[in-house]
Amino acid sequence: MKQKAVRQLMELVSNAYDTDGIVWQYYKYPDKNFGDTLARFVSIECQEVAEGEDNKAAAMLQAMNVAVAQLTRIRDALYNVA
Repeated sequence: MKQKAVRQLMELVSNAYDTDGIVWQYYKYPDKNFGDTLARFVSIECQEVAEGEDNKAAAMLQAMNVAVAQLTRIRDALYNVA
């Protein structure tokens, strides 16, 4: 399988997040604030974990798996008190 560049992967991630391209905006303009901190986190985390990795997609996938697990635990904790 041909390895994808970070730019290609960030396009894919941004399209998967939403149709407005907010993750892509954070990728292109990391110092700007577009009002969506989750999109900012996704952009930063994907870029940081891909750095220096041969399989950038696998590194991003692992990071998002960890994030989902952490967010699920937070959701469950809040569910128990809501």
